[in-house]
Amino acid sequence: MSEKVGVIQVDEMSIGFSENILPDTDDLKGKEVKLFFENNTVINYKFNESDGLTWELIQGSEIIKSGKGEYRATCPRDNIYFVDFIKEDERATTVSFILDFNQGITTSFTGTLPTEKEAKSDKI
Repeated sequence: MSEKVGVIQVDEMSIGFSENILPDTDDLKGKEVKLFFENNTVINYKFNESDGLTWELIQGSEIIKSGKGEYRATCPRDNIYFVDFIKEDERATTVSFILDFNQGITTSFTGTLPTEKEAKSDKI
């Protein structure tokens, strides 16, 4: 790779986007949501009365991983929520999901920012 790759800081990534953010909603506070995935994995989210949540990754009847984080939730349409939180126990990892209570479905994705070394490699 002949061109120099710069590393963008997280706060710089919001420029041009943060001005158009939907307002937060408290609708999920105090609620519990279970997401069932095609691979028979279940993630149980508990939205605390604060801006925190706890989660448990369950396979079969066994909790194989759990954690917590502060979340942000918005409601772009009636009964449809966009939730985003940073995993406190994993480096530069965020989880985002859309809860569509009208249809009983969700879309979930996890992203991890590359390290500076990874960002400079040809593999990205």
